Amino acid sequence: MKKLSLFSISILSLLLFTSCLQTKYYINNVIKTSDIKNTESKSVLVTVTNNIEIDNFENTFDKNYESQELFIASYVNDFLAKGNSERLFANLDKNLDSKWSVLTRAYDPQTYAQKESLLGSLKDHDYLIHFTNFKVSNRIDYMSSTDIGVSNVDEDSAEEFCVIKAKVIVYDVKSKTQILEFMTIGESNVFLLDFSGAFREAKSKSVQHAINFLKSGTRKYEI
Repeated sequence: MKKLSLFSISILSLLLFTSCLQTKYYINNVIKTSDIKNTESKSVLVTVTNNIEIDNFENTFDKNYESQELFIASYVNDFLAKGNSERLFANLDKNLDSKWSVLTRAYDPQTYAQKESLLGSLKDHDYLIHFTNFKVSNRIDYMSSTDIGVSNVDEDSAEEFCVIKAKVIVYDVKSKTQILEFMTIGESNVFLLDFSGAFREAKSKSVQHAINFLKSGTRKYEI
């Protein structure tokens, strides 16, 4: 009976823990027209558009990066380092030249011709991954709990998160067409007023979630 009781308590504890888990989507706004095939044998070029919206964490951003371009370059470097370590593709290169921003411009005949020319110039790569629409913001979760005692007082608390997003666009170089688009999101709570730590962790998770989606299609996570 004692063993059964301990087992029952363990099962109950596990059920209580899993019931507290939440499922969150950290990959959103997915538009897909084709698969990336045989990734382990493909070569990829990573490019960017240097546009970023800083909706919060301005002081933290300025403390860690002298310019928006340096942040975006750091983001891409993290993507390449993690992507190579996890063998996401056979080869990952980068080109941060501003000319690639044409890939995110509204359609017109001149823009279309420029896109065709740029993609056509890539002789050593199978795919192009373009990062754009970066955004740094915050989220605050409010929680209420009751202090069970003589007064039964309701206590409110708040938890702040740093949130970093980036839009990812994938092109098939051979066909010169866009085959995938999505938004990757990373977030981390501010612990003991460590805003820089939360910022770095949110950035790291945003990169990792993009890699996981490209690698296995993972969109949701239990937290």
